[in-house]
Amino acid sequence: MDSNSLNKTAHIRQIEESLERLSELSVEFAAPAPEVLQLLGTAVDNTTAGLVSALNSISDSPKVVRFGHESNWKCYMGSVHRSFFNTLHAVTEEGLKSLCTEKGIDVYNTKRVRMENLIDGIQGISHRNKQKLLTFVGVRPKFMDYIEATVANLDAERQGYWRKWFFAIGSIRNISSHSNSLLCDVDKDRLNAAGLEKLIHGDELSMNTSVYNYCLTMVKDFYNEIQ
Repeated sequence: MDSNSLNKTAHIRQIEESLERLSELSVEFAAPAPEVLQLLGTAVDNTTAGLVSALNSISDSPKVVRFGHESNWKCYMGSVHRSFFNTLHAVTEEGLKSLCTEKGIDVYNTKRVRMENLIDGIQGISHRNKQKLLTFVGVRPKFMDYIEATVANLDAERQGYWRKWFFAIGSIRNISSHSNSLLCDVDKDRLNAAGLEKLIHGDELSMNTSVYNYCLTMVKDFYNEIQ
């Protein structure tokens, strides 16, 4: 068997076993269980729906997921939105890494460079304490470091445009990963500048699937512009 081929039988068995265990937990975490356990039940519901989707893609015996309450469905859609923006962030970063390697573009952790320059200006700081401070910024380049490296040859206006756009995507990714969906004024400004004003609902981030195609197309346009 090709080492890269998919062992469908093994995956189906593993997913079905996991679904059985999750079904047991779903009962345990349902009301009138304590609220903290009901919140864990949200993770159970979201994971169950995702696993059933994965199972149906390789199984000849499709399963159906039904949510007992509208709120459960809304929570699941929230997990779909998080998955989209987390995946978009990850694959864009991977694409930029590949592009920088191909073009021989050097990418630096700019926060680390700034921190090093700041520390060098501190009188009498020991090497050990310097290294401790540098642990706060890490070593590897961050997502926006790749953006900065790849927009360097664009004019100032276009550089600023793409910085704002990717900062907005980063804000969506970060906010959607937490239980608090409140937007500060800076977040709202970023979303408006990125053409994502439809995600602003009062002071909260209101996610919907209509922006998926727009975001993917914008990343494609970005690649075309920096080539």
